[in-house]
Amino acid sequence: MISKQWADVRERLNTTQGQNEAREKSNDGWLPLHVAAENQAPLDVVQLLVEKYPEGVREKSNDGSLPLHFAALGDQAPLVVQLLLEKYPEGVREKDRFGSLPLHFAAENQAPLDVVQLLLEKYPEGVREKSNDGWLPLHFAARNQAPLDVVQLLLEKYPEGVREKSNDGSLPLHFAARNQAPLDVVQLLLEKYPEA
Repeated sequence: MISKQWADVRERLNTTQGQNEAREKSNDGWLPLHVAAENQAPLDVVQLLVEKYPEGVREKSNDGSLPLHFAALGDQAPLVVQLLLEKYPEGVREKDRFGSLPLHFAAENQAPLDVVQLLLEKYPEGVREKSNDGWLPLHFAARNQAPLDVVQLLLEKYPEGVREKSNDGSLPLHFAARNQAPLDVVQLLLEKYPEA
């Protein structure tokens, strides 16, 4: 059923009305490109949306999120993230109204390692960036049961992150313990900061 829905989207985008609709925002400020990115649309659908409205990659929703923020969620195909990064490289540095980068979204939503690597490759300093609550991507990863390889990569890129406290004084280890992170993640955080 989902593939049929994407087929319908493709067909609609190839009409004059569909081309106009690619530019229309919802009440939340979402373009169809935001929706496609969040719903893990196939690469060709995302490409078609970008083709119909190239400026869409730069458009923020009402909460300040780019399509790239949504593409960084969960199991999105790395090729979609890569496409959006190619079309708007500066997007990797853009924060939403909560101070979150696309990297924060990826860490928070258990994105696969290759997506996190892509984001870090384009903006290595992102690993040190804190959200408005003082959370590093590592805090989000520890809180939301990110895969061990993602936590390892974040620590490799910013070893001192394990010692960084959020605005409420919490270490990544606190987040991991409070939210039942996998044992191997807790052990890694303890190994990197035994005094915690």
